[in-house]
Amino acid sequence: MNELEEIEHKRELRKIEGTTNNIEINDRTIKVYKEEFEKKGLVITKETEYPSEDFYLIASQKNFDSHVDPSQGIRKVIQSMTRQPVTIFKNGKPEVKDALYYRGYYYGIDRRGDEIGAEFFEGSYKSPKLLFVKSNTGKTNLDFDENNVRRGTWNVVGSKVEHYIYLPEDQKARRKILEDIVSKAPGTFAGNLSLQEPKLKPKQEKSTTELLEEAKKLLGNSTTQTPNQQQQTKREKELEQSTKKWEQYYKDNQGKINRDFPKTIFDI
Repeated sequence: MNELEEIEHKRELRKIEGTTNNIEINDRTIKVYKEEFEKKGLVITKETEYPSEDFYLIASQKNFDSHVDPSQGIRKVIQSMTRQPVTIFKNGKPEVKDALYYRGYYYGIDRRGDEIGAEFFEGSYKSPKLLFVKSNTGKTNLDFDENNVRRGTWNVVGSKVEHYIYLPEDQKARRKILEDIVSKAPGTFAGNLSLQEPKLKPKQEKSTTELLEEAKKLLGNSTTQTPNQQQQTKREKELEQSTKKWEQYYKDNQGKINRDFPKTIFDI
């Protein structure tokens, strides 16, 4: 890279330096990338060597932290929570656990009196997958140079998602973890995290049959159809049958759906 590019990369990397004083952040990805690079004798010199989403998320949070006026209050609002079964390995044996991650926003006022905000994400981070690519000429005994240093370079070939919040099987223990998370996010209303019942069929003022009849009237009740019209009629009949099937399913299973589907995030 040339001198101007190097200056630009250093300027970008400064955005994630230092620690925060007013908010807690999940900068595990940044720390793990640095650690894994150092293990290979490498130094991160460009912001593009970090996962883009994680880099700019941390940069935004640290910018918020440096400008927010804590005396005017800081709101941490969780907007969504996701529970995801994941497979981890203990002593070489697979084990399925319930991982939790959530996201939201920090809100505050800066020292000029303007409203500011920054997105946050908790529950997982990324670790790099590093691959060593040999750069010798293919000749014998040239894997190492004259200083006995292996010829080649380490390259990032992807990343691995790691979770750090797991929900226990016991429902009371799960509820306790979720309540603790929400209690540390002043500004979050538990009702915002409600899980809605599934909508199996969108509300429709007129039935599919009625709409088909209206379409026939507009076409003048023509009995002669082109191949395209025949195909359209076939699709309309399939849609009508599918709609009736879902209507019957919902009618037959409504009581079970209402009983089994969790009402709030605390009931999962």
